[in-house]
Amino acid sequence: MSQLIEELKELVRLCTKKPDAGNFLIDENYPLVVRIESWLKANVDKVVADKRNVKDIAKLREFVEFHKSVTRGVLPQELPSYIVIDTNIFFHCDDILERLDKNCKLVMPQIVIDELRNHVRKNDAKGRQSKQILQKIDSFPASRKLRQKAEGAAVYSLATRFEVETPNDECDVRILLVAKQLKKEKKQVTLLSDDNELRNKAAELNITALSLRDFFA
Repeated sequence: MSQLIEELKELVRLCTKKPDAGNFLIDENYPLVVRIESWLKANVDKVVADKRNVKDIAKLREFVEFHKSVTRGVLPQELPSYIVIDTNIFFHCDDILERLDKNCKLVMPQIVIDELRNHVRKNDAKGRQSKQILQKIDSFPASRKLRQKAEGAAVYSLATRFEVETPNDECDVRILLVAKQLKKEKKQVTLLSDDNELRNKAAELNITALSLRDFFA
């Protein structure tokens, strides 16, 4: 429950400042609106019983309704076209590729492929699972699959912003850059990760980021 309360407070913090009505939803605020709606759908019944949370829940709903009023209630389709998948998702849901909608394109950051290959070299239970995951990725229809690599000055710039201190932090940056580039190309993109810290970083970049539970809610 404490984690849900922390998530609630973080969402309230992110949506406290309302954007100008001219700031069109799809370009700037749609990722946060999707994240809030998904979170409310999955968790509101669990936290609303505590009266201390009622005002925060109301703020989130007000934020969503504000954006709907700006766009006359018209939101883009909820199912994203490009799904950027973090490594942890494959371990938490071994049939994730089979469960993706046929209209979605799988986006594989090169750093995720590298992480899985590193696990394979260890030749333990996780390594064997990683080998199976890589085989599934290889057999995924080429027409629905993109492999993206993040490198160069953009990595350094984002690493500076998020204070990269560990190898995991660097992985996060490279995954974020893949999603950011797709967004720059006006693609409808969602980052799928069970790493709360990574999702918060994505929110700062106005990138839609969902946990596995919220994605399938």
